Amino acid sequence: MFLTCPANAKINLFLDITGRRPDGYHLLDTVFCTVGLADEIGMELLPEASGISVSMTPDAGLPEQANLVWRAADLLLRQSAAAQRMAELGWRGLRISVEKRIPAAAGLGGGSADAACVLRMLNQALGEPLSADELPRLGLSLGADVPFMLRAGGVAHGRQLGEALEPLPDMPECAILLVNTGERVSTAEAFAMWNRGEHPADTLRTADGTVHALETGDIALIGKSLYNVFEGVTLPACPKSRAVLSELRKDNCAFGTGMSGSGATLFALFADTDKEYAARLADYCRIKGYFAQVARPVETTLASVVS
Repeated sequence: MFLTCPANAKINLFLDITGRRPDGYHLLDTVFCTVGLADEIGMELLPEASGISVSMTPDAGLPEQANLVWRAADLLLRQSAAAQRMAELGWRGLRISVEKRIPAAAGLGGGSADAACVLRMLNQALGEPLSADELPRLGLSLGADVPFMLRAGGVAHGRQLGEALEPLPDMPECAILLVNTGERVSTAEAFAMWNRGEHPADTLRTADGTVHALETGDIALIGKSLYNVFEGVTLPACPKSRAVLSELRKDNCAFGTGMSGSGATLFALFADTDKEYAARLADYCRIKGYFAQVARPVETTLASVVS
């Protein structure tokens, strides 16, 4: 059996840190939004081979992300109900291919999206031995973004580690310009810098403001509500990204600009009628050697695998 499924990226319309647990994990207050930039995951269940193999193209030296995909499949198959179902169906091996389109270490959740896609796809292929409640708990052990990525679309308000999710209205039709200069940011170091207080405080922005803006469906209001605590933490070490964000914020056509995750992918929200203008900006950024793409928000859906 061969299956394929897109693994969509996310952006954070709002991201703040509200504290730390005794075990050192950070408590988050964030608004996730799925965007139409996706890796393509292929999965082949094999009766004649054993074990799990993962291939990734283009071969960009991403052992951590390939390992995360392998761990997702291995973790699910270690669950007794999934292992039993695998045996009943006569499958002994699993071959996974990943076509990478989401930049790595970019704050877009590419690795988490891949892992979530594997969990969802394999669980569906086995007849869903894990329930809708069990799968996110399993995913959380792989990464804080994985429970949201399992939703395969839409917008949600995330609390605690990011896994306590409340569905929100879909984004209105718009064009989202994504730009990544290639300046990589270590998530661990970004959190460490925050711990040291190396960031400006902003007590005026709250996730509730972004939630309210989404409820109105007003893209201009959503644009005004964007916030990411990591902008003041990581961008000082990313001069190219800082310059791009400055230029985007001078552009009166964008409803709002922001940074996703701990960085350093930047994004700008444009009216759907301005998508051609956003495409020209993307072309300009690509001429400078940056990754750039115009994407659309992905609506709420429970994507099924395609056999």
